[in-house]
Amino acid sequence: MNWIIMFALAAVAIVGIVQWVLPPYRYKRVKPTGLKTYLEALLWRGFDNGYIMIVVEEKTEVDRFLQFAKYIDSNGTAGLELVFPLVDWSKQYYAAFKELLDDREIAFLSGHRSTDEVSEVIIVDTKQDLGLAYNLCVMILSEVFGIPDEVCAVGVTLHNIDPRNVRHGR
Repeated sequence: MNWIIMFALAAVAIVGIVQWVLPPYRYKRVKPTGLKTYLEALLWRGFDNGYIMIVVEEKTEVDRFLQFAKYIDSNGTAGLELVFPLVDWSKQYYAAFKELLDDREIAFLSGHRSTDEVSEVIIVDTKQDLGLAYNLCVMILSEVFGIPDEVCAVGVTLHNIDPRNVRHGR
């Protein structure tokens, strides 16, 4: 009987270690229209501070990416924020993105960061508006990065998302 308990504990420990060591799965060659599914998964199944990385799949020296983070406020309401950093690779896109947000009257915050890599960020709080989150993705990919829709493909990685169909936040 003791060997059954020890075997079960060892199996649970091995599964836990494997999940902790392995990086999250990266969905490849996702078309922009497919991003809605991943944004929705983050909003409803993501834990507080969960996030999604959307990386342009091109053979370049640096990866261009978008990042959405989930928050759950003190009332238990969930929301998403687009976080666009000012770093070496994004310098040529940062001002254009800011200008597009102003032109389309999309509210955003811009602030300085005190890290070695990131000097400033643009944060757009989309709250629970998945349409706005999706439109921001398309706007950045097509208008800021200049990638035509028909050739655009991205890699998507979900971090801190519940694999079960369990809602976190309201």
